Amino acid sequence: MFSLVYQDEFVSSQIKIPSDTLSLYPAFDIYYIYGLASRSYVYFLTLQLDTQLTQMDAAGEKFFTSKIVRMCSNDTEFYSYVEFPLGCTKDGVEYRLVQAAYKQKPGRKLAQALGLSEDDDVLFVIFSQGQKNRSNPPRETVLCLFTLHHINLAMRERIRSCYRGEGRLSLPWLLNKELPCIHTPKQIGDDFCGLVLNQPLGGLRVIEGTPLYEDRTDGMGAVAAYTYGDHTVVFVGTRSGTLKKYWYEGDDAGNLPVDFSIVWDGDFFIDKPASMKALLYKCEAQRSSCGQCLKAPPTFDCGWCTETRKCLLRQHCPAPEQNWMHHGRHNLRCSHPRITKIGPLTGPREGGTRVTIEGENLGLQVREIAHVQVAGVRCNPVPTEYISAERIVCDMAEALLPHSPGGPVELCIGVCSAEYRTLSSQTYSFVSPSFSRVRPEKGPVSGGTRLTVSGRHLDAGSTVTVYIHKEECLFVKRTNRDIVCVTPASLSGSGPAPIHLMIDKAEVTSSETRYVYTDDPTISHIEPNWTILNGSTVITVTGTNLLTIQEPKVRAKYGGIETTNVSIHPNP
Repeated sequence: MFSLVYQDEFVSSQIKIPSDTLSLYPAFDIYYIYGLASRSYVYFLTLQLDTQLTQMDAAGEKFFTSKIVRMCSNDTEFYSYVEFPLGCTKDGVEYRLVQAAYKQKPGRKLAQALGLSEDDDVLFVIFSQGQKNRSNPPRETVLCLFTLHHINLAMRERIRSCYRGEGRLSLPWLLNKELPCIHTPKQIGDDFCGLVLNQPLGGLRVIEGTPLYEDRTDGMGAVAAYTYGDHTVVFVGTRSGTLKKYWYEGDDAGNLPVDFSIVWDGDFFIDKPASMKALLYKCEAQRSSCGQCLKAPPTFDCGWCTETRKCLLRQHCPAPEQNWMHHGRHNLRCSHPRITKIGPLTGPREGGTRVTIEGENLGLQVREIAHVQVAGVRCNPVPTEYISAERIVCDMAEALLPHSPGGPVELCIGVCSAEYRTLSSQTYSFVSPSFSRVRPEKGPVSGGTRLTVSGRHLDAGSTVTVYIHKEECLFVKRTNRDIVCVTPASLSGSGPAPIHLMIDKAEVTSSETRYVYTDDPTISHIEPNWTILNGSTVITVTGTNLLTIQEPKVRAKYGGIETTNVSIHPNP
């Protein structure tokens, strides 16, 4: 039987456009153009109404936008739903109407040019010009290239920003139902598949592809690709019935490819080889530090000039034998590391806090990090989180002194001499988190109560877990004074349950603070037990333990339409 993966009376494996949106835009259809699977994700390329632009222009035309939607393949509740606008720009002209797409593994040459492995996926997409005329799109079309690696990076950063509490869910089709992002300390990796909060999530910045080929007459409408030997071959079908075949190997290392010509006397072309390209680059561009310079592709022959403290070609550096550092030298190491930011700034003495150190010249390889101390305590680098020259992530050891003072981060690259050692301007402090109160003090044994734990220094460290008895309370957010979580179901029935926190490796308890599980609410009577179709009937629900419900709601379903009404407690 073909059916939804997950479904009960109110929740299922599907996402619907809210009724408020449909009341304003009755024809809010989403057109699914292409679907694909890659690693642990599924993706869809869609075309949908753009509610952020004017509803209709003078000619009555609606505006549309292309979106790429991503979800984890094993996510039954769709908590991992993320969508981003997708488009392409060529010569200042925007192409926003997706027409067709095709996923393909790159050939060896294209993979090398893009800095990918041959196992990664790329996406060839055809767009029509502008954002109007969806049913009869313009013939001005462009074929563009996207890498799923770049798309996933944009989505991961958007998820991280939302979990830092920045902005809103940014889904235009939610309209007035859009919610703010909730600050939730959480390690967001490539395998993160969402929580019950901060979802569904959208991005507002358009992910731009690389334009490969423009057709302004026939109108491209279909695309397919395959790998032949080391080469990537693309087939394009047009609306006029023409089939075209291209190969694409990428541009060497990025930057600016230009045509190569041999010209005599200013305007007489002697030769212009079609297959020859020249690549313009500038070592100084966006490489202001030694570490950034030496991360440049070796084919550029860029090196760090210690005399001028600039990224230069050898011939532009004074006395290059002594002053020019480049990939060919042994024991290559950038001096004068600098720390620009550390976080978090507080943590427990017991250790386990994961500290992120950002800056420049922080080594070219993780093995160059010879020494990291945070406020005088050893911090062990995490190789998988290291970004060459830019970021070190380390795990704090235990502070053995009972009253350890705060202090800066100290690190050494290679050796701890003056030119390879640095201190942060920010300082790190050791604190002792504590709590003394919970609100509310009781709730139903089935859980689901939004619980606030109050105390001091509750925002310390990098991770926090709240336990009620032995079960984990689902984390929502925290501040210096409060932690908010959603209670789990009680496995031992009703009665008082102890609470304890784990902040990194510190266990925080309070013998006088407990949470009381009560029997679940029951309903014995509804008065009246009928209503008119237009609603607006006040009903009274009678039962037991109803005061333990934080946000009473009455949900009703009739004729396939579900409504939810907010209720109020009468005085007890």
